[in-house]
Amino acid sequence: QTVFESGSAAMASGGESRDDETDSAASQLVVRVFETVFVLLRTYWLLVCYGVFLAASLVGQVSIFKMFYMLLFLVFFITYQLSGRLWSAVVRPLWWLAVVYSMTVLAMTYSFQFAGVRSAWHVSDKWLRDIGLEEFTQAQLFRQLLLPTLVLIAVIIQIQYCHG
Repeated sequence: QTVFESGSAAMASGGESRDDETDSAASQLVVRVFETVFVLLRTYWLLVCYGVFLAASLVGQVSIFKMFYMLLFLVFFITYQLSGRLWSAVVRPLWWLAVVYSMTVLAMTYSFQFAGVRSAWHVSDKWLRDIGLEEFTQAQLFRQLLLPTLVLIAVIIQIQYCHG
């Protein structure tokens, strides 16, 4: 009798075959691994968000955009260290402020690449560079948009899955 025939006979008799038991054990293992990974990510995702805020504020040229990311990092970090009650009270609005701010930075940086938008700003080029608005090549634009995008993604994941 082949393995297929013995499995079919076991199925026909109402019993489970060894393959089904193995599949069930394997799927339970996969579920347990995913649950463990999810718990670890949920526990430590806050550190990922802090790291992304730090990266967004420290990488590249200093600008007002980057200074505000550092300010957000410091407010999050200091309130977390000072008081759990204070942290609980202000964390949700601060996460949403980070989302709105990152979206604004992305929109302003990208839209500034168009000549019509650039000419609408009646501010000196030095001020625009200080803010963080410059004309970039395609590769430079990708690098400029990468960190605010990562901040946005990290914070949205924090709000959606990790904020209890």
